[in-house]
Amino acid sequence: MSVDPGQLWDAIAGRDAPRVRDLLRGAGEADRAACAKALRPLLRDDPALLKQLFPNPVYFAQLQAGPAGLRGQQAEDAKLWRQYREIYRLRDSAAFLAAALGLAGGVAEACRVAQEYDHYGQPASPDLDAIAGVLADRRPPWLAEFVDRHLNLQSRFLIGVDAWQLARRLVRLGVIGRPGVPGYTTLMPAALYHAVPVQQRLAATPAQELLADPGLLQVEVWRLFTVPDAAWAVERHESHFSFPDQAPVPGGPGRRAW
Repeated sequence: MSVDPGQLWDAIAGRDAPRVRDLLRGAGEADRAACAKALRPLLRDDPALLKQLFPNPVYFAQLQAGPAGLRGQQAEDAKLWRQYREIYRLRDSAAFLAAALGLAGGVAEACRVAQEYDHYGQPASPDLDAIAGVLADRRPPWLAEFVDRHLNLQSRFLIGVDAWQLARRLVRLGVIGRPGVPGYTTLMPAALYHAVPVQQRLAATPAQELLADPGLLQVEVWRLFTVPDAAWAVERHESHFSFPDQAPVPGGPGRRAW
């Protein structure tokens, strides 16, 4: 099934990650490559364009100020700058991430896309489902390696899309096995301490998260006792979210979240 680049662009512009998944579902690798080529200005920065737009700080400030009073090449550059800003804005969404992973040409590009996702906070659960779904529908041969690499990166640097949430969804979808890298265990406590952004309180306790995903009790929880640094990760998040107004803990007041 061919992929219509225009429809995919519209889905990204509409920040509709589930729609992106629908458009890419069933597409072959040749169709994905053709679509990626058509959408290259959206998917990748053009080094020549960046060199033209950012020659020096003073000129950059003029472009930011807008086209008023600019003539000739400066006016053309201001137009390109507005187009670049619009493209950059489109990249700041889960829909773009879903499309970029669905069109990535290999594991290195997929890792770069996942790492560069810098939207404030993380995608909502339905968007994460769509992103994982795009990868599950595609099942590229490098999928498990991509997950391992992103877990390893995020266990050292807190950048990019949530590696554990993405990995866990792919495991539950049955398209990869449980990752063996330490990050799949050491990043789990942070994921289970489901915090409300900014408010420093729990939306759900780890116990409630485990009840929602009981498969974790089969293997993942037991790895917390054997993987180095896992216990430290549990203690770190347990201490950080020990607030009186946190979500109710099963068992009554004074009980730990676990």
